[in-house]
Amino acid sequence: MAQKLILLSFLISIMCLLSEQIPIPEPNNKSMSETYKECGSMTSRCFGMPDECLAEHNCEVLLSSKPTQTGADFVLYWVQNPETSGEDKWLGAALSDKGQMSGSSVTECLLWKNHSVTVKQGVTRDHVGIDSVESVKGITEHMGVFKDNVVTCSWSRAAHTTVKNLDFDIVNKKYYVILAYGTIFNGIHDIRDELNFIS
Repeated sequence: MAQKLILLSFLISIMCLLSEQIPIPEPNNKSMSETYKECGSMTSRCFGMPDECLAEHNCEVLLSSKPTQTGADFVLYWVQNPETSGEDKWLGAALSDKGQMSGSSVTECLLWKNHSVTVKQGVTRDHVGIDSVESVKGITEHMGVFKDNVVTCSWSRAAHTTVKNLDFDIVNKKYYVILAYGTIFNGIHDIRDELNFIS
């Protein structure tokens, strides 16, 4: 199965005092259209798919990151096609220091057939697949909802985190961001598309 993978170097700059505190939950209540207005500002950075969708405000997937005193807040939106509502689906936003899927820290948004949404953490394996992690100190999942054909997931990440013995420093290091999505069949993640964007 042909796969598309476009990687993007992503550095979050935080110009404030940082600590090792666990992020304080700040659930996202903004709509996708409100988030578009913040994209490109000094306090928010966005990535979208397909290419050039940010300028037109018509992204299928929109990832927003905003620096905080302890790290960064992330919001991921995913516009759904009502015709495929009978499938279990997944969307992932991964950080990779090597520019490859393997060994990345990934936050998953799982959309189930009953329209419930689960947000969870994991690490990508050498082959297609994700090893789930029960919890990660410094990463707080806030919400996962499906409303008006849009999946919205939000989470906070501390400046320094360790996911399955992999250390991440989103302030002082550069990372590739990988956005990928697909279907779930018998617990297996099928990659339907993988995209990301160079800003």
